[in-house]
Amino acid sequence: MPRILLVDDHEIVRKGIRSLLSVRQDLNVCGEASNGVDALSATAALNPDVLILDMSMPGISGLEVTKRLRESGVHARIVMFTMYDSQGLLNEIRFLGADGLVYKQNAARDLIVAIDEVLSGGRFFPPT
Repeated sequence: MPRILLVDDHEIVRKGIRSLLSVRQDLNVCGEASNGVDALSATAALNPDVLILDMSMPGISGLEVTKRLRESGVHARIVMFTMYDSQGLLNEIRFLGADGLVYKQNAARDLIVAIDEVLSGGRFFPPT
């Protein structure tokens, strides 16, 4: 069963994602983190298959977490989660090695699809 780590600095967002994922019995939320430092520690401790990673957090951003995880050889799939929509940001997310991007406003429609896609070895990015 795929293990998912939720990383967002807002508890209500983490609860919402957890609720959204609860419809799927084959997905296991193995942990949560509220900032980038905790995300790095939780990834090392829990070895998730997928991180749902908020891009914008205080301290270490999701972009920096992605960069550090890829530089350290972590192969967990990373789906960035953001409310910001820009082509430049999309390019940076791809360059850093994230496997997908879901806009928060489209989470109900796209998040589970994105998780399934990255777990099957694909990538999930909104159309440009």
